[in-house]
Amino acid sequence: MKKYFFPGLFLFLLLSQVLVAQTKRIAHKSHSGSDAAFSNAGHDDFGNPPPRADTLIWINDSTVVQVDRWYRSRDTIVNHHYFQDPKVSLDSLKKIYPRTVFVGFENKKAPGKKEKNVKRNSACINRGVSDEPGNTTGLLVLILVAGTAVAAWTWKSERSKLKSQRS
Repeated sequence: MKKYFFPGLFLFLLLSQVLVAQTKRIAHKSHSGSDAAFSNAGHDDFGNPPPRADTLIWINDSTVVQVDRWYRSRDTIVNHHYFQDPKVSLDSLKKIYPRTVFVGFENKKAPGKKEKNVKRNSACINRGVSDEPGNTTGLLVLILVAGTAVAAWTWKSERSKLKSQRS
């Protein structure tokens, strides 16, 4: 049984690093912080995933529909200052919302500015890396297969030991 302790401990420590999460409040209190000094601004290591707008659909001057695949939801945004401001162009919205599809938006040109004709390299390097939420299935399958293999190997070796002890 001793020979399984260190590989099991290593596997446990390796997998537990993936699951580390704690809120800012817990981290603050665990380091002897007071409630008066606690600031809730910023990002926690635990909680809901960041909001992602997959598609923004223009309805009228004051209404935009935000489609989100992460939550499989649609949200109606009314009187948002980015979408109502005539100085904010579609290009600047694309900088604010990268990887978002804009439906029904027109590219507004700022008054007095001339359009620059810039040639860009159209070559794109696809590294096979994606930010899609479903990308963790490969890791999950690998963990399940490795766990099943370790369990089967352990069961087989223990079974053969029991048979040799009975004989």
